[in-house]
Amino acid sequence: MLVDAFYPFVLPEVIGCPEPLLAQQIMLTAHSFCTETGVWDEVQDPVLTSTGIADYEIDAPANAEMLRVRSVWLDGRELSPRQMRTPLVANFGTPSSYHAALARGLITLDAKPQSEQFLVVRAVYAPRLTGQTLPDLLLSRYAIAIASGAKSRLMLIPGQAWSNPVLAQFYAAQHQDAAINARIDMERDNVTGSLRVKPRSFF
Repeated sequence: MLVDAFYPFVLPEVIGCPEPLLAQQIMLTAHSFCTETGVWDEVQDPVLTSTGIADYEIDAPANAEMLRVRSVWLDGRELSPRQMRTPLVANFGTPSSYHAALARGLITLDAKPQSEQFLVVRAVYAPRLTGQTLPDLLLSRYAIAIASGAKSRLMLIPGQAWSNPVLAQFYAAQHQDAAINARIDMERDNVTGSLRVKPRSFF
């Protein structure tokens, strides 16, 4: 989905805002929202391991950056995450844990598989700030949250026809409340009936 899908939710209250600035602030808001809440997480297609190989690349959606790995399974068995304070020397055996090198998009198993097995990774992503596309879920589930954050950012820019510091604070609070609720949803793994934060009242 292109970033301009959000324009109708933002532009009517920041009339005159140039499109490049509008797109930039929407992308910044979407990146921040995904980073704070973890709402964009995906289970990637299974990767077939190779005998004797411990390192595997993690596929990421187009125009996305990986923030963290939620879980890793090997043939349906969940592996434990580990910190790699020293280089991991993987010998042949049955992997029980993994290390995620986010900068390289790499999963390293603590043992070299002795046979082909299916490796499945669930990871959290955020849209790249330099991109022009966003995941559909941000529009279908969080359109108001993203729009509120973008409007707040734009209205805080001084000296513009659409500048409005007071209204910017209202939209910032609306955005933050939505982010808190979204984060709680993810912490509950989207369980129906999970705890909600009571919206603020404005007079």
